[in-house]
Amino acid sequence: GLGDTPMGWAQQCAQWHKALEGKVKFILPHAFVQPVTCNGGMSMTSWMDLAEIPIRIASPDSGAQQQQSIEYVLGLAAAEAAKGIPPERIVFGGFSQGGALSLACAVNSGAKVAGCISLSGWALPAQNIGSKVRSCASKGSPFLVCHGDADNVVLTENAPHAAKLLTDAGCDVTL
Repeated sequence: GLGDTPMGWAQQCAQWHKALEGKVKFILPHAFVQPVTCNGGMSMTSWMDLAEIPIRIASPDSGAQQQQSIEYVLGLAAAEAAKGIPPERIVFGGFSQGGALSLACAVNSGAKVAGCISLSGWALPAQNIGSKVRSCASKGSPFLVCHGDADNVVLTENAPHAAKLLTDAGCDVTL
């Protein structure tokens, strides 16, 4: 999420790793430090610029910084594939900004991935997720869209909206 680092999720992922008997590798990328409009232009870890908080379905989206972040995460997936991990065993997942980024990565991946998990994320309007997913390699992959009901940063309306865009394009979605 905005302002977070991999350390914010390291302990939880270590617990999941242990519970899954070490059969899953978690890669926790570090977002770039860059200016964020909604925070007065202050630089912080961020996958993309945000014009406002809370994030609504109709929030403005300039698309700023998104392509760089998508390419970075897709590069991490490509590096794993080069090490012998087939793309169909890779899952993109994230929380808040990371959840939004995970959806964008799944629909921009040139290879079919195992799935996508978006926790308190949203469909980035500048990415045109609904249109892109119709012809993406991961269209048949499962998508899990989760959202708490008391989120005042990324409004809950975003989850059913993202799920509808994916479902309308023929994706396997669990909301």
